[in-house]
Amino acid sequence: MRPRRTLKNQPEEQCARWLESHGFFVSKRGWPDFVVFDSHGRIAAVEVKPHSARKLRRTQERILRALAAAGIPAFAWTPDRGLMHLSTGLGRGRGGFLPFLSDRSLAFFQ
Repeated sequence: MRPRRTLKNQPEEQCARWLESHGFFVSKRGWPDFVVFDSHGRIAAVEVKPHSARKLRRTQERILRALAAAGIPAFAWTPDRGLMHLSTGLGRGRGGFLPFLSDRSLAFFQ
C-alpha cells in the first residue's frame, strides 16, 4: 500500500501521525459516496460506480470491508445492476459484490 499523503490541515496531520504511531490505518480517501439513514436511525454505506465492470479501488474496498465488519451494511450501486451487497468472501477483482434482491424497499435495514 502506498504511503498516505501529507495533510494540509496541520492539526489533522498531527492527529493522523499519532494514530499511525498507535497502529491505525489512516485515510481520508476511499470513503463511500453515501452514508444513508432510515427513519429508525440505522445506517448503511453506498459506493456508486458508473457501471458494474468498474472495480473498487483498494482503499475503497478496505474501508467498506471495515465498515461491514463493524456491522454497517456496505453496498455498491451501478446503473446497470442496481444495489449490490458487499460479499466479504469475495476479493477485489473477483466481483466483491453480490446482487441485492430488493433495492426498492431498502430491505438491507431489516
